[in-house]
Amino acid sequence: MIKEQALPTKPTHSGAFTLEPAQRQARAVMRGGGISFLVLAAWWGVAAALFQWGTPIAGQIALLIGAVVAQPITWAILKLLGGPAWLPRENPLRGLALANATIPVVCVLAAMAMATKIPEAFFAAAMVGWAAAALPDATLYGMRIHWVFGGLLILIPVLLWFAMPTVLPWAGLIGVVMFTLFGPLILRSGNLLPADGSVCLLYTSPSPRDATLS
Repeated sequence: MIKEQALPTKPTHSGAFTLEPAQRQARAVMRGGGISFLVLAAWWGVAAALFQWGTPIAGQIALLIGAVVAQPITWAILKLLGGPAWLPRENPLRGLALANATIPVVCVLAAMAMATKIPEAFFAAAMVGWAAAALPDATLYGMRIHWVFGGLLILIPVLLWFAMPTVLPWAGLIGVVMFTLFGPLILRSGNLLPADGSVCLLYTSPSPRDATLS
């Protein structure tokens, strides 16, 4: 018999909670990450402009600040849109979401360290590091588009480094274009549930044979 149950905090007797309902809730609550992409597009734009027409260190600091405040700004926007700002404790993907929110800060710090030797490579290095958060987003939201985005974050800097080194200083503006394009695409495909993020987990209730094996 099939029962309808809220997301559990631990596996059910018949097995473990399934991944798909947790992903659907993540897509609904966090809009598939699309809001975060648009916030990051704005910060990358400011940082890239400062890097190109101000000073490289100003652009680096701006992107570091953006990596720190992007998630809190995203939470505030989600709240203003009438939904929750974060996944409930019962969602098993909550830890992954938190990790993905903090990874960019570490990546920007690493890119800043690299930029002390090769300043023009800062944004390219930051893009590669950002892929460390973008690729797990495919598991967090269950959306293949994050695989595509993460792959491009790796491929484009590599191409710039080896094939078009003269374009390397413009990697920041390329990043702005990427976040701006992918944000709406993700929002279009990721907002699948009501704003309250409610989701039910369907699982098969334990059979008498399961009880005898426990």
